[in-house]
Amino acid sequence: MEWTAKALARATGTDTDLDELKIGRDLLWSRMLLSLVAAMAFGPDVWGLLF
Repeated sequence: MEWTAKALARATGTDTDLDELKIGRDLLWSRMLLSLVAAMAFGPDVWGLLF
């Protein structure tokens, strides 16, 4: 994870904090888990039910 922060800091020219990346990772995993639960609950036609 530290190498990712260093690579982003070099590419963007800003100081990327490791805690910010961890928060982003946690949000990504929570969204993926929510999508998986929704797919399991509503079946393969989730988007048809929503729209």
